[in-house]
Amino acid sequence: MTDDPVADLLGGLERPVAAPAEFKEDLLASLLGGEVDAKPVVVGRRRGRAAFLLTAAALVMAVLLVAALLGGPNGSSRVRTRRPTDHPPDTAVSTPDTVSPPDGPSSGAPKATTRSGNHAANPSTGGARTPPSASASADRLVYQKLSPSGSDSDLWVMDLATRGQVQITSGPADDLDPEWSPDGRRIVFSSDGRLTVINADGSARRVIAEKQNGVYDRSPAWSPRGDLIVFTSGSAGDVGSCVRASCLDLFSVAPDHGDWPRDLGHGAWSTWTPDGEHIVYTDSNNPLCSTTYTSYCEGNLYLADPDGGHAKPLGQLVGSFPTVSADGLRIVYQRGQGNEADIHVAHIDGSADAVVVAGMDDDTMPTWGGQRYGLLFQSNGPSATAGIYACDADGQHKRLVVAGGLWPAVHLS
Repeated sequence: MTDDPVADLLGGLERPVAAPAEFKEDLLASLLGGEVDAKPVVVGRRRGRAAFLLTAAALVMAVLLVAALLGGPNGSSRVRTRRPTDHPPDTAVSTPDTVSPPDGPSSGAPKATTRSGNHAANPSTGGARTPPSASASADRLVYQKLSPSGSDSDLWVMDLATRGQVQITSGPADDLDPEWSPDGRRIVFSSDGRLTVINADGSARRVIAEKQNGVYDRSPAWSPRGDLIVFTSGSAGDVGSCVRASCLDLFSVAPDHGDWPRDLGHGAWSTWTPDGEHIVYTDSNNPLCSTTYTSYCEGNLYLADPDGGHAKPLGQLVGSFPTVSADGLRIVYQRGQGNEADIHVAHIDGSADAVVVAGMDDDTMPTWGGQRYGLLFQSNGPSATAGIYACDADGQHKRLVVAGGLWPAVHLS
């Protein structure tokens, strides 16, 4: 501050203006009520000019106050400027229908895996597939079992923790080849040759595909994403004149959209890799296949895209009913039939093939049972009561799980 209040007032401007003596005298007189150094203020033509100057001074003060409010700590403006990611006014912004959450631990929802080693979509992560778990184990088993009359088969579900069993289908229909949905809530199977879906408690039964070209729909495999079911049925050729099982084709169908099944070409007994990117199947156009559909068909094992494209053999592996382990690294499959049927395990690329279950028993339809059960399969023969058995992944410690059961399919958690 100085001894001159007018100079102090004008000094607050960025570019101070030198005030003439007459201007300062008039303004000071107005501010002090008309007296400067006890001298009377001349009233008349100067009063209007003094009022104008006072108003101007007030406006200058207001401008300075506004500038102070808008200025930052360093005198920078707080006015928002558009960043490169900002959208201009009146521009529609497109957003995805769903937003994937960041990677990280889930909310604790259990991991779920089907017979094919396919991990289920996890509702807590917006439908993203859960990663394979080395500690996954079978918690429920669905299987077929002959009815008391012996004329047809029904489906049963077993809780492997309590060993409790519940029959979920009944009646004259022949219900075969069950397979879990990825989330474990539904089961797909063949009922009198028609592809059928049912809730795990036996409710809401409905047909999703009729017999293809008059041939039974068999051996369904539900994709890890839950959007497709691949199954085995008849090709568009004259089924009655099939020389071998080359009349067998693979088909895919969307379980919830009512679409017609899509023919993927020659193949049988398919399964999925855990990531849902490929299917593994038996080549049905093979001299080792039988002459009729209902008989056994064995051929080279192939890996292909879900639409059947880019098929390539898995080394020299020959067999049927393959399933892939939950970690996607190994494959188990059946080789031979009847008393000559054995169970093999190999690397997914076809290397390191080894027989893990052999002997005079008819050991067939193998699948992975996780950490607790290793392998599950059906067996019957001189040393085995007919039923579903478990053993370690190397074939050791064979033990009965359920008597009379056929075609085991497990849900892993």
